[in-house]
Amino acid sequence: MAFNRDRLSKRRPVLDPGIQELYLKVFLKLFTFGYVSVIFLFYVAAVALIVFALFELWHGVNPTSSIVLRERFNAVLESIGLLTIAVVA
Repeated sequence: MAFNRDRLSKRRPVLDPGIQELYLKVFLKLFTFGYVSVIFLFYVAAVALIVFALFELWHGVNPTSSIVLRERFNAVLESIGLLTIAVVA
């Protein structure tokens, strides 16, 4: 059974080109919406991490708090770690 190229070139499209274009436009809009949604979620996560880092930093440097020096140091280091993760996000 030989491969017949002429038979393939005479095939009609499955859908009307206008409908194909409409499907493509809808697909592109859905893809764009999904992409923007993911970007927004990463932005929200980064802002939340920055807020958590600020709370953790305040926990470490609060002068009215009666925690030991090691816990203060750990709180400052954790806030730096959270800020590093926020930069990546």
